[in-house]
Amino acid sequence: MQSIQVAGLHHVNEPSGGRRGSPRRCIRSVSLDPGFALAILRQVLPTHFKVIGKIQGVQTIAASRSIRAIAYLRRKYGARDWRKRKGLAKVQLDDGTIGRGEVHWYEAHGIGKKEFKLKWFRED
Repeated sequence: MQSIQVAGLHHVNEPSGGRRGSPRRCIRSVSLDPGFALAILRQVLPTHFKVIGKIQGVQTIAASRSIRAIAYLRRKYGARDWRKRKGLAKVQLDDGTIGRGEVHWYEAHGIGKKEFKLKWFRED
């Protein structure tokens, strides 16, 4: 078993300068089987999807050495100036559902956009 940290809101009954019983942000450690946690995440956010149209509001999240997966990207696609980017796009899931979502990907000049991930999704 592994310990996974989960952030959330819960009610605190001890007043510490705020309202009594007001919600506060906390981090709890929960013991979950990693395979079980991965299965839950796969159900929540699908891995197979298609971007429909243009990606809007594109921002660079990280560049070069600040990307965690830089060694993997260089090994798989080549040594380039990699950037991790995000944007909003219209997305079609494998089951045909269409909606808007936040998409993350890696991009390098001369290679293009690789390794798309869907971070959140909302049906239209």
